[in-house]
Amino acid sequence: MFSEKLNNTQKNYLVSEKELLAVIVVLSYFKNSVYNFKIVIYTDHSNLKFLQTSKLQRI
Repeated sequence: MFSEKLNNTQKNYLVSEKELLAVIVVLSYFKNSVYNFKIVIYTDHSNLKFLQTSKLQRI
């Protein structure tokens, strides 16, 4: 349902950035349903938690 190929730039993303990209793609798909709602994403993936606290500016 949400399967799509990565473009050349996305292929160079770190694994954690690719995982975050998946969240972004799903939210984009449902944007009409979730627009104007507060969205909280819970995850047990430490990679995604790391991105929240890291100083990487790529995303």
